[in-house]
Amino acid sequence: PLYMSPEQALGRRVEKSSDIYSLGCSLFCALSRVPPYLGDNALRTIGLHLEAPIPVLSEKVDFRVPKRLDVLLLSMLSKEPLARPTSMSAIAAELESIL
Repeated sequence: PLYMSPEQALGRRVEKSSDIYSLGCSLFCALSRVPPYLGDNALRTIGLHLEAPIPVLSEKVDFRVPKRLDVLLLSMLSKEPLARPTSMSAIAAELESIL
C-alpha cells in the first residue's frame, strides 16, 4: 500500500497513470527517506492515499529542493489520474532538465 495509486485502492482500472503515481511515491521516498503516506496500518495508509493532501517534498527534507521538482512530484502524486504527467518519457525529460 505504500506505493498504491488511489484508483488501484478503489479497485478501478489501472493504467500507466497508476505506474506514474507509484513512481512518484518511490521518488518521494528515495529523496525524503519516508513514503509520502504512512498510516498505522495498511488500511490507514490506503486511506491516506485517497484523502490526505499531497505532501510537498521541500517541506519534508532539510535540503534545498528545486521548485520544479516539487511541482513534478505534486503532479505525479495527483489523486486524479488525468492530472498526472502523460508518460514516463516526459518525466525523464523533466528530471534531466531539473538536473
